[in-house]
Amino acid sequence: MVMLVAAMTAGCSILPATGPSYHAVIHEAENAPKPGEKVPTLSYDLVPITQKLSSGVTNIPRTGFSNQIVRARGYYGAPLVAVGDTLQMTFWETGDIRLLADAGQRATQIDLVVDADGYIVAPFVGRIQASGLTQEALRQNLMQAYEGQSINPEVTLSLRKSDARTASVLGDVRSDGRIPLPTRGIRLLDLLAAAGGVNAPDWEVKVQLRRGGRNETVRLSDILRGSRNNIRVEPQDVVYVTHEPRVFSVFGAVAKPGGISVPTREVSIFDLLSAAGGLKDSQAEPSAVFIYRDSRSAHRRPTVYQLDLRKPDSMFLGHRFKVRPNDVLYVGTADGVSLNKMFELVFKPLSAVRKL
Repeated sequence: MVMLVAAMTAGCSILPATGPSYHAVIHEAENAPKPGEKVPTLSYDLVPITQKLSSGVTNIPRTGFSNQIVRARGYYGAPLVAVGDTLQMTFWETGDIRLLADAGQRATQIDLVVDADGYIVAPFVGRIQASGLTQEALRQNLMQAYEGQSINPEVTLSLRKSDARTASVLGDVRSDGRIPLPTRGIRLLDLLAAAGGVNAPDWEVKVQLRRGGRNETVRLSDILRGSRNNIRVEPQDVVYVTHEPRVFSVFGAVAKPGGISVPTREVSIFDLLSAAGGLKDSQAEPSAVFIYRDSRSAHRRPTVYQLDLRKPDSMFLGHRFKVRPNDVLYVGTADGVSLNKMFELVFKPLSAVRKL
């Protein structure tokens, strides 16, 4: 009988399991290679979750734009005429002799398009430099050009269309496309509002800014958090909005393992365990609740955080420890589970034979 139990105990290692055992996780961490040693497998640090654990571990890292983007002046002030603009010129005349207007009319409206060289072509005037000038400066130049050709001419200009003074908003917004930039300037949140806004939780939305040769991405929740990331928009900026539903992986001895979505801004260990149906009473090891967190630095090892539910303060710690995206929650099995499986595998057929 002793030999049978010993053989069964040795055979436990070949039984199917949901993941590494509690002792396997501890053993791998305790036998991690020293710096400079050859690494046969991916090593990690095992860190118990305690009250002294730093907030830098438990809090979600914030995202933000670079100083170069934040300090940019943005677009505001008197707009300058640019290549591709379409201007509407209204030409007012007095007297009986009309230069542009038909008989009985005092005003004529003409569309002027700025060509690739920055010029417009006005009737009876010809080509006039337009790009780089304010509308008022261009209006004064047109007035001078028409003096002597008409009696007391008056010219007004208005901008009908301009691709140069626009920013593009694309992706998961209600109304994507080009948005004209107002003279007073506009900030990023106002630009998103002009595009109809985003129909998703702000913590699941990423906003990518493409400006010149730079691409920077910030979570919408961090833009809403303060004014620093609500940057000034510049002409030709491209803003790409992406909704990335947040899904956490939960494995091991839980009732419903798999991908778990929690509709709250911050997610704790207990939030994930609750969404996964809790621990399996017949399998779970209460001291083997692990959070696997990969390192964002190539020079640091991954970390496995351990929550021991047998300790009274674990009820507080499980709520305080915040899980990050890409973390994996794993609940190890108790030591006797594999042995129980082996007993069931061996003795259940024998019990069935006795009944025959």
